[in-house]
Amino acid sequence: EEKRKAEDGNFTLEVNFTPFGPSPIAMNLIKARYFVSDNIAVRAGFNLGIESKKPSSGMTQSSTLFSFKPGIEIHRSGTGRLSPYIGAELNFTNKGVSEEGKDYSIKGAWSDGVDLYKNVGSFTFGLNGLAGADYYFAKKVFLGVELGYGLQLENTKDIQVTQTGVAAEKIKGGSIFNLGANFNSALRLGFIF
Repeated sequence: EEKRKAEDGNFTLEVNFTPFGPSPIAMNLIKARYFVSDNIAVRAGFNLGIESKKPSSGMTQSSTLFSFKPGIEIHRSGTGRLSPYIGAELNFTNKGVSEEGKDYSIKGAWSDGVDLYKNVGSFTFGLNGLAGADYYFAKKVFLGVELGYGLQLENTKDIQVTQTGVAAEKIKGGSIFNLGANFNSALRLGFIF
């Protein structure tokens, strides 16, 4: 069988693929890999999201999200088309959130008129062990799946509320620790270039 898998010196680029979802190609994470040998690849995932919306007159809600996920994969022999791997990755994610109204501003969160914690800014650090596989269904084109198990520490940012005629209010951020399984619910669609 003809070998179609990535090998020493190849770069791959991939996006999330959900053929039965409302948006088949999702750009919520772009991942690049460089194969330093036939069975070892270094990888980096990137995401940059910017959102600004006006849910009601005189109100603007803004958020920015930046993720960087460096890692390494060790590929096993598999077959001419199938490339199973194990690996590890770090996760650095920063989320900034703010809201501006006619006579107030909130830094660090959005409100919905009742709940101040509707969307809170945070910084996340994580470490995941990974297992996955790439299937090269055509020359230089593959679909892949991946799952992982790891830990994640999310530090929520302080919330600063400033309102005309009222003393400023500051709500101290907190932290959330998670340990458990995680996975990418989409297929990974990629190619070698």
